[in-house]
Amino acid sequence: MDPIDVPEELRALSRSYASFVSLYRADTDALCVQAEVSAWSLGQHLYHLCLSGDLALRNVLTLARGRGRRIVHGGGPNALARRVLREGCYPRGESQAPRMVQPPDPVDPALLDQEIDLFGRAIAGLGEHQEAIRRATGRIPHQNLGHLSAPQWLRFAHLHAQHHLAIARDLAQGRG
Repeated sequence: MDPIDVPEELRALSRSYASFVSLYRADTDALCVQAEVSAWSLGQHLYHLCLSGDLALRNVLTLARGRGRRIVHGGGPNALARRVLREGCYPRGESQAPRMVQPPDPVDPALLDQEIDLFGRAIAGLGEHQEAIRRATGRIPHQNLGHLSAPQWLRFAHLHAQHHLAIARDLAQGRG
């Protein structure tokens, strides 16, 4: 597997986050609208992205700091993860969100705004840790992807954001 470009992954995640927030802010009435492309509304996708993205970035920082109970020093990404990380695309319908990152129904706009802010700050806070992320040893398990390194968790966060951004754009277009 090719080395992961940490600064580029961080920039790509920042762009995806900004696009998602812009899409949401452009039409806050879309918060609860569902369409055939997804069982979740735009607000639910964004809420899930913030929760799961925050968890992924916490794993990145834990690995960068080299301290944490979840760190393992063996294993690696499974076949699905290797494909996702290599191809740069998280496929639709291949996995179900773990319960702890499933969005509420309906989404509370005030709580969503808080989650958006927290995730944005988490992304911004990674900038000063890029070298430690690159040098990090160890891995933290992902429910569906196997044991991921710090750069792999960062790439996953970016690709996962892109995945939900594509669905959100389909939802927005489906509203007509």
